[in-house]
Amino acid sequence: MQARKIVMDPFCLKQFDPSKVGAILINFDVAAFTERINELYLQVKEQGGLKEGYAPFCKHLFVENFTDA
Repeated sequence: MQARKIVMDPFCLKQFDPSKVGAILINFDVAAFTERINELYLQVKEQGGLKEGYAPFCKHLFVENFTDA
């Protein structure tokens, strides 16, 4: 079975847009960021990489910060 890919929700894109006043900027290419998150997920997937969230449909993937944010 192939792992599902994690995708960037449009709601998150403002964090990558320097023109958004007041947003905390993640100075990283969105495609590269998404690919890195998918790589990290695959590394921890076998160890139960996603943690339970506040609802059954909500899961958390905790990763060390690899940006300058």
